[in-house]
Amino acid sequence: LFRSVLSTGTAGTIDHIDLRSGVQAVTLSATDVLSITDDDNTLYVLGDDSGDNVLITNEWTHQVGTGGDGSQYAKYTATNGAVLYVDIPGSIDETNLILPSE
Repeated sequence: LFRSVLSTGTAGTIDHIDLRSGVQAVTLSATDVLSITDDDNTLYVLGDDSGDNVLITNEWTHQVGTGGDGSQYAKYTATNGAVLYVDIPGSIDETNLILPSE
């Protein structure tokens, strides 16, 4: 990840990844989310329609959820307590969420 796309939370943790500048991609596992976030274990990924991609491992369960800011997101939860919100209004949608083939 490029430092410019990250938004830090407390004490060097990351709470947002912003993919809205050019074509960006990020790959995230539940362990990745736990290791970079603070105690709430929650990460937001923001994007636009420029071809951004969010690649996640198959340990996530999909839900539709409302983020802490009141916006509608695709919500993904993992058994380790990690929570990932992917920005739907910003045009990252299910077609840009790449899941590994089973």
